[in-house]
Amino acid sequence: MTLPMPATGVDLQDRLIADGYRKPIIFMSAEEAPFRAKAAGAFGFLRKPFSDERLIECLEKALKAEDARSMLLTWSQQW
Repeated sequence: MTLPMPATGVDLQDRLIADGYRKPIIFMSAEEAPFRAKAAGAFGFLRKPFSDERLIECLEKALKAEDARSMLLTWSQQW
């Protein structure tokens, strides 16, 4: 289901980042330009419609990146 948003995805991402949210953000849209989302800090961008395989690939990359970031944070806090 697609729901209209009161702001753009980039606006929402900016707010999340400003509020300290540090998880990978993946945009899914038929309308927003991927370069704008990525320039604002998005981890990935899926243009609708997208395949199940493409979604899984993007999610796997995001999870691996988050695992690596968590490991680095844990390591840096120990030293």
